Amino acid sequence: MKKSLCLFICFILVVMTLVGCSNTGAENNKVKGGNVDTKVTDSGKKSTEKDKTAPKYDLSFKKTNFKIKNPYISDGVFVVNFEDKTYNFSDLNGKLISKDNYLDVVAGFSEGYAFVVDKDKKGYYIDNKGKKLIETVNGEKIKVGDIFVKGVAKVFLSSNKEVSIDKSGKICPPVEKKYKEYSVAGNYYTDNKNYGLFDEKNNKALTKLIYKNVTRFAGNKALVVDMNDNLLLIYVKGDVIVNLSEKFPNIDIEDIDDISKDCFAVNFKDDTNSKILDLSGNVVAETEFSHIGKFEDGFAICEKGDKFGCTDKNGNEVIATKYNNISNIYAENNMHFALIQDGEVWSICTIK
Repeated sequence: MKKSLCLFICFILVVMTLVGCSNTGAENNKVKGGNVDTKVTDSGKKSTEKDKTAPKYDLSFKKTNFKIKNPYISDGVFVVNFEDKTYNFSDLNGKLISKDNYLDVVAGFSEGYAFVVDKDKKGYYIDNKGKKLIETVNGEKIKVGDIFVKGVAKVFLSSNKEVSIDKSGKICPPVEKKYKEYSVAGNYYTDNKNYGLFDEKNNKALTKLIYKNVTRFAGNKALVVDMNDNLLLIYVKGDVIVNLSEKFPNIDIEDIDDISKDCFAVNFKDDTNSKILDLSGNVVAETEFSHIGKFEDGFAICEKGDKFGCTDKNGNEVIATKYNNISNIYAENNMHFALIQDGEVWSICTIK
């Protein structure tokens, strides 16, 4: 009896061990599971080592039949191209905003307006639902309209007269600013060759033209390239926070983007191991990407060789870096969207 009982207990223990191993294998399969083009949960992959604390992202992909030559989402829509060389806009559900295609689209949407030319060769501004907003200026037809910047757009009228208009279609002063003979773009002025820091509020130069390149400021910080080809992280008046070229000797000063509110990326001449830095110049993440672009709302486009994807600000791979092309990452209603090209097929990717 005792021998039978012992054999029974041993049998139970063996069964429990096998069940435990089976469950462990199932859990491992969940961790290792990759993206599929339906509904996925991507735990995020840190480029150097798997980060178990990385945030989880839910990705969904909606395939389209569109051809897209210039993938860019703005105001919740993007330009699509047709075989007959006409254009339209699609929303993020894949629905066209107009029943009729346009003969031409100038640059897409900016500040809620886009200039289009319809099949009757009439030019006008529309909203992202296809509604006409501005058709004439002082009773004159618009030949070509530029994008709106700070509420002002430059237009060429049918008489070939060039004027600036506001969003009501009224003529107004141009938005371009000048400092002496120089062009001004926010925090810097330039002679179209070299750059200096600029105080736009008080319309005065803060430095001479002592830089080869300047990015836009995020808060009170920006990147500049000085005359000795050093990439510097600086404060508004030019005080140096860190010399990034000294810190990273192989840094690529030709491959820089604007910094964001809390981080930026640096890329390297050998196209490997881009790094993500905080606004003190400290390394936040080492990556295996060959390029990382500008961070917007915590995400940036990344590359490995000739393939594209998306990373978050901690170096976690959000959209796998395996696609032929990708748009900007667009934020709306606490979600993010991107257009991705896999072979000849474009899909709308939603990140939650």
